[in-house]
Amino acid sequence: MNRTLPKIKSIKILILTLLPIYLIFLSSCEKQHTTPGITALNVQTEEAIEKDIPIYIDSFGNLTESQNVNVKPEVSGKINQILFTKAADVKTGELLVTLDTAIYEANCLSDKAVVEEDMADAEFKKYLFDKNAPLVEKGAMAKQDFQKMKTDLESSLAKLETDKAKLLLDKINLDHCYIRSPIDGVIGINNVDIGNYVTTSDVLFNIKDISKLYIDFALPEKDIARLKKAMTEGSLKIMIYIMKETNSYVTKKDHYEGTLTFLNNTADPQTGTIPLRAEVDNSSNNLLPGQFADIKLIIGTRANAVLVPKEAVQLGPEGRYLYKINKDNIAETVEVSTLEIYENYFVLSGKSGISKGDRIVTVGLQNLYSGAKVNVITDDSKPDTATIKG
Repeated sequence: MNRTLPKIKSIKILILTLLPIYLIFLSSCEKQHTTPGITALNVQTEEAIEKDIPIYIDSFGNLTESQNVNVKPEVSGKINQILFTKAADVKTGELLVTLDTAIYEANCLSDKAVVEEDMADAEFKKYLFDKNAPLVEKGAMAKQDFQKMKTDLESSLAKLETDKAKLLLDKINLDHCYIRSPIDGVIGINNVDIGNYVTTSDVLFNIKDISKLYIDFALPEKDIARLKKAMTEGSLKIMIYIMKETNSYVTKKDHYEGTLTFLNNTADPQTGTIPLRAEVDNSSNNLLPGQFADIKLIIGTRANAVLVPKEAVQLGPEGRYLYKINKDNIAETVEVSTLEIYENYFVLSGKSGISKGDRIVTVGLQNLYSGAKVNVITDDSKPDTATIKG
């Protein structure tokens, strides 16, 4: 018997068994060599902008009122009327409180009568003086008698002037019973009530002028040289920012403009700083004395600065970088150097390689990499991925 036949038969069986597996393998290889889908990352972008921005020095301070007056009575007396409401706006000369005038009116009437009596006495003595003057010249009257008439007339006239002054003081005191606002401003809480007896040492109420506010702050000595240089080119503006709480988090929301009005001539030896003061218009009454504010003192202008959104700039091992999208919608990594923050933007140095109009990725940065294909979306939907057939 030929022993090779079973061996050949076994080989055929093996071939028939392996052939389907081989065909499946070939089919799989062919599929692997087909063009795969390209996964594009959805991103949102914002264009880099170019604008002139201020160069400034940061500081902080507290707002204070431009005028602060404690109103006291200038005469003593009982309060008859209180004619204002708390926290009301008042104008200069507006009547706010009246005191009992009875005593001061009586003094005026009494002293007026004295003045009238003095006038009558002076007129009579002047009549006698004028009548007897020719007699002295003729020798018909002793000079010493005439001299006494002259002295009596002068004394009478002096008394008249004294009593006139006393009557004038009575009228002034009577007018002081009508207490008026010395300034335009906002009146505070009154410290007295109708019927209270007040003296010249009692504070009736406080008035603050808040239509214009001051903000006092300080700068380090190292900044004074460039500050003085900027001052030679004109008055300097400041921007003040008030911190406000919104939806349980604190954010800089409101800002106001002011003008630098004062630079002290002496540094504080303990802190090494120079005190300054700026004036802020508050005709809107949105600001209040005592509020804390961040300050930006503007000392110049940075022309044609390139700005990108703060959220676009990332921090890596080599420094700051961002992603720029080219015309083929491919992400490119660009290393950048930032100079400062201006509002919600980073100001880039001139060597950063970013120009006005470049599309900068602001949303969808988590999985982004250089060379990635992107799909730029413009709505507020959450960035995802999309497949583009290549």
